Amino acid sequence: MRALVLGGTGFIGGHIARTAIDSGWSVRALCRNLCTSELLAGAPVEWVQGDLDSVEGLENVFKDIDVVFHAAGYYPHDSQQVQAQVARSMQQTNNVLMLMRMGGVKHLVYTSSFTTMVSTTDSGEDLADEGTHYQPGELPLSAYYECKIAMEQVLLNPEHRDMDIAIMNPTLVLGPGGNNKGTGSVFLALARGWGLAWLDAIVNVVDVRDVAQAHVQAVSRGSSGERYLLGGHNLELRQLIENVASASGVAGPRFKLPMGVVDFLVWMEDHIPWVNVYANHLRALKFGPRFSNQKAREHLNLDFRPLEDTITHTLESYRSQGYL
Repeated sequence: MRALVLGGTGFIGGHIARTAIDSGWSVRALCRNLCTSELLAGAPVEWVQGDLDSVEGLENVFKDIDVVFHAAGYYPHDSQQVQAQVARSMQQTNNVLMLMRMGGVKHLVYTSSFTTMVSTTDSGEDLADEGTHYQPGELPLSAYYECKIAMEQVLLNPEHRDMDIAIMNPTLVLGPGGNNKGTGSVFLALARGWGLAWLDAIVNVVDVRDVAQAHVQAVSRGSSGERYLLGGHNLELRQLIENVASASGVAGPRFKLPMGVVDFLVWMEDHIPWVNVYANHLRALKFGPRFSNQKAREHLNLDFRPLEDTITHTLESYRSQGYL
């Protein structure tokens, strides 16, 4: 098998490339700037440089490829100019499909997000799964939620039925090989003992190695037009903070914060240009459901590893990299 990994220098993309190589595949990986990755150091990867905002110069990158792993979907880092960001995310997705057609590639495994399976209108009594749908406009000020559902809608458009497209929806991804950005920065804060308080919220944590395995398994076991929720373990946010603190040897959380604090932080980002408090995600925190991974287990033949292993290996990785 010949695979092209979009986002090969990223956390998930790097693990997908590593898993594919370990499965005996040849791997080509696209990177935007510096084509370096500790995860893939010394691995037989054919690196190519390019930007998905434009198809120019990328035509040959998609040639002689059996499957594209798209782990470089547009990522909004703030909630500014939501509609402009949605338009950009859709254009990037259409560019990938155009390049696949130009290169004669029919098979795509796309990395989406659990956010497209969060509904603000659900009661929260049942487990959320692939039948749960975020509707555009439910959180109109969250560029992340709006972009992620928009990109899925592009891929699931009936005009692309001639292509084999499977969508992976991971939850909160942890594991070895991460960096100090995004969820990595949150984990490092907890490991340093900064998780002094908790909110009344539910989270689901999945290991990046299980996410990567799911992508590779989807090539032979996944069905076109289907979404697969990659969720490992449901737990209260307080439990996650306590587990990371215990494994790190630091103090656990001491008091509970009211959800009104979240509303205030979101208000700050909306009204103060230089403030960025992850309002994209905080807006939906109170709607976070528990997730079911039954479909991924049955259809992709997955077995998610214990949460304790994920936390331990994440800590070991950050310490070896000098972050802790």
